[in-house]
Amino acid sequence: MTEKKSKVCSKCKQEKSLCDFHKDAKGKFGVRSQCKKCKKERNAKYYQKNSEKAKELKTIKKGNKWQAPDWMVTLLSAGSSTEDLS
Repeated sequence: MTEKKSKVCSKCKQEKSLCDFHKDAKGKFGVRSQCKKCKKERNAKYYQKNSEKAKELKTIKKGNKWQAPDWMVTLLSAGSSTEDLS
């Protein structure tokens, strides 16, 4: 069986080497569907749009403690998923 060495990014639709994708054991070929560049752009866009939430989460993670911020408790108790944040 031949091992696949490239994949098409689901976002930019360009064929790229598998090393241009983050690892993901659940993903096809063991990598994510978006390339590293597209994922980085998506993260930057999210951070610009949600800078206060992102800073709050970063502070919580940095402190090695987990206490969900109020906005997250509200979302989760209302039955929303964290996917709504993107």
